[in-house]
Amino acid sequence: MIGFLSFSRVPYVRFCHTGTFGMGVKRDSRGSGAGSSLLQYLIRWGMEQEGLEKIDLEVFSHNEKAIRLYQKFGFCEEGRQRKGMKIREEQYSDVIFMGLFI
Repeated sequence: MIGFLSFSRVPYVRFCHTGTFGMGVKRDSRGSGAGSSLLQYLIRWGMEQEGLEKIDLEVFSHNEKAIRLYQKFGFCEEGRQRKGMKIREEQYSDVIFMGLFI
């Protein structure tokens, strides 16, 4: 296995038009197209899901490669949680919220 992608939808009526995903690719497989393949599959699959209108994600601001990948597929920044992740003492990363309407 070189990567994973998990997707979930909240069953509540006011939120079920959206879903959130997380993904990861093993360090030695990054840059191989695996992340793009996972995202292509997710978006295609998402378009087939009844009532799904939007895919959301969270990404750490220091993960510039992932941010560029998401932007390549049309995801846009929608918000930011300042210092949302503590990397180590006195070092933080913002959490960026991104979304794609499908």
